[in-house]
Amino acid sequence: MRRSSVFVVSLLGAIAALAIVAAAFFAGQSTATRPLGQSAESDREANNDDPSSAPQARERTSAESLFYPPERLGVVIASSTANSVQIECQDSYGTGWVYDTPHNPAYRNAEFKAKSAGMQALVVTAKHVIDECRKDPSTLAVMLDSQEVPSQLLNWQKETDLATIAIDASIPGLSGSEDLKPGMWALAIGWPFNYGLTPTVGRVIEIADSDLYIDVLVEPGNSGGPLIDSTGAVIGTVTASFLDDQDVTTGYNIATKTRALCTKLLLCSE
Repeated sequence: MRRSSVFVVSLLGAIAALAIVAAAFFAGQSTATRPLGQSAESDREANNDDPSSAPQARERTSAESLFYPPERLGVVIASSTANSVQIECQDSYGTGWVYDTPHNPAYRNAEFKAKSAGMQALVVTAKHVIDECRKDPSTLAVMLDSQEVPSQLLNWQKETDLATIAIDASIPGLSGSEDLKPGMWALAIGWPFNYGLTPTVGRVIEIADSDLYIDVLVEPGNSGGPLIDSTGAVIGTVTASFLDDQDVTTGYNIATKTRALCTKLLLCSE
């Protein structure tokens, strides 16, 4: 009786094992003989790997783009440098930029207006760059592509530390922008220490009244140069540097808003 029971149990176990092996075999055959395309399609459906179903990258809005470098950075730098000028005023030196604006300049006096008649372009710079030339504007020298061009001092304003100059040169100029946001990307162009024309980049840290506080590296010689946004428009003019006790830049500097030109130096319609 016990021997028969053991035999029956063993026989049933063997049959169950064979059934499992057979089921696994036929299942493998079914998978192996499934068309390749069908298998790939099933895998895509299971894993959702279809590229067309992937979320598309959202394009940046114009406001968001201000926080990123321009896609064609080289073009922006080339345009900015082509519209920047080197300024020498007796023992002082600095940078200026050509402004493409519909607004007419406000002249310091009738003599300056008469001497600038026929000149083609308007240059913006920092007042402290031209201070030594105010009494004798003939000592002012403006260089475009390393060549001096005819120039005439037009006006200046102490409060904003800005000044305007007319030059007799055919040059398109840079547009201005008042679209300002803390943290936005910025590019400065200038002649640090009166050497080669140099671009530097950074951010607008804070906006206060007419001032833009920036972490863009600038040195003596950058004063009067343009501060440019990622669209290639000028948002300010470099006017001041924070220096330490050894007269070394701390990395924090000031540019005056382009709009500040309308307080006295340009005849802007409100």
